[in-house]
Amino acid sequence: MNVVPLLLAGCSLAAVNCRPDPPVLENAPPAASTPAKALAEPVQASALVGMGQRGLTQHYAMSFSETKECVLEPHFRPGAGLIKFGVFVNIEATGPVQVPANPFYAALLDAGHYSYEATLAGCQPALRASQLVRGQKVSGWISFEIPKAARGLRLSYAPLLLGAGKDELTFALDR
Repeated sequence: MNVVPLLLAGCSLAAVNCRPDPPVLENAPPAASTPAKALAEPVQASALVGMGQRGLTQHYAMSFSETKECVLEPHFRPGAGLIKFGVFVNIEATGPVQVPANPFYAALLDAGHYSYEATLAGCQPALRASQLVRGQKVSGWISFEIPKAARGLRLSYAPLLLGAGKDELTFALDR
């Protein structure tokens, strides 16, 4: 199990991704003090992307629709006190650069500020590594080995885009 403390230098606990530009949420409810915007116009928000919401960056859109504990064959099961936890994601390239869809650009963060890397053996069908061009979509499970008691989970996805750097989204999970 790869457990690494997550250092949040200069970030609040609510801003795990620490980006200067917050993710854009499609169909997010407007703040009470601002007028409602048309659904076709994305809303800038500093909140995490939630289940069923579509996070948008300059180059890709991503959402998650389900989380679960993965059921595995005995030889792939984690050790005592651990589970394999899966997140079903949908990724679509929306910009001019290729977007890597790869589980290893994802990390799971917990309320205790620990980060967990994706693992190969987990929920199926797994997200297959691929390079997406504008309009292409891919879906699949990204799995992590985490402590059974882990709560306050957030999924961070930060693919390295050639010529554009990293473009990160962070999702609030239902655990």
